Amino acid sequence: MEARDLMELHIATQKASEGHKMGIGVVAKLNGTRITADWALVDRTSLLDIQDEAAAVRLALIKVTQLGWHRIKVINVNKHLIAMLKSGKGDNPNIVTLVEDILALANMFQMCFFEVGKNSNMSLCKSISRYALSIIIDGERIFVSS
Repeated sequence: MEARDLMELHIATQKASEGHKMGIGVVAKLNGTRITADWALVDRTSLLDIQDEAAAVRLALIKVTQLGWHRIKVINVNKHLIAMLKSGKGDNPNIVTLVEDILALANMFQMCFFEVGKNSNMSLCKSISRYALSIIIDGERIFVSS
């Protein structure tokens, strides 16, 4: 698969120690190297890790559809979620709905696939997800090359 013009979305979540708040960190890298954008998003946790990760992937793909990017690789450390996205199947009704939503969004791109990430490569999006726990309104940064 060609890496040219491929936007990698590294996605991580963090739950608040109290309450039902979840922080989502997304880092977009062009061809896996240059950071093009990042997002700090706030959502409500379902208290199920896989459901929270799936909700984060869905939110990230929604953000990306608005930017007009065409070739996407979604990277998340949850192996079970990535396996479900690749198979198109979930293991409970809520996950099934999220998987269907994610795959419908994925079909809007010229190319979109899912990959398990290594924890060691996710430090920036994890930091952003922790930061997101301290904000009220979602944050977004788009970096324009000169």
